[in-house]
Amino acid sequence: MTSPRQLVPGQFYQGEDEELSYSVNVGAWVAAPTGACTIVKLDNADATSSVTSGTTSVSGCVITTPCLLNLVDGNNYRVEVKFSDDGGQIWETFFHVTGEE
Repeated sequence: MTSPRQLVPGQFYQGEDEELSYSVNVGAWVAAPTGACTIVKLDNADATSSVTSGTTSVSGCVITTPCLLNLVDGNNYRVEVKFSDDGGQIWETFFHVTGEE
């Protein structure tokens, strides 16, 4: 069962040698998100510094994650994207990326 905060599709696959960023359109929730950040977890522990390069960026209502890299075959990473609306409320959504050979 998926959570209402989980993006659809909520599961992506990325090769061990690939370096990819993911874009999230949050326009259904917030027209102009601010303070966006991305946290990547592996087994509920923060793995952000070992599997990302760059920073989270915002253009309109689209948030782009840092580049994900060095993923390990078979590991399932939870990518959490957190942002604020113009009223100061904090929102968070997530998706999963599984490393593949």
